[in-house]
Amino acid sequence: MVLGIIFIVVGIYFIVGITFRWDWFKEQPKVQRVANFIGKDNIYTFYFILGFVLIVTGLFKILLTK
Repeated sequence: MVLGIIFIVVGIYFIVGITFRWDWFKEQPKVQRVANFIGKDNIYTFYFILGFVLIVTGLFKILLTK
């Protein structure tokens, strides 16, 4: 259950960071490597999808753990 909550929080963090276009969020060295690989224009889409997948995974983890 804790892992599911962590996934949800990280997913929300990714979506909020990309939605508000935080400069420090996309200037991290690891993000720069991904941006160089997939292109600067696609980084927002990639991190939005990643955040969404993390949220859905977290929800499944919470709902299926009993």
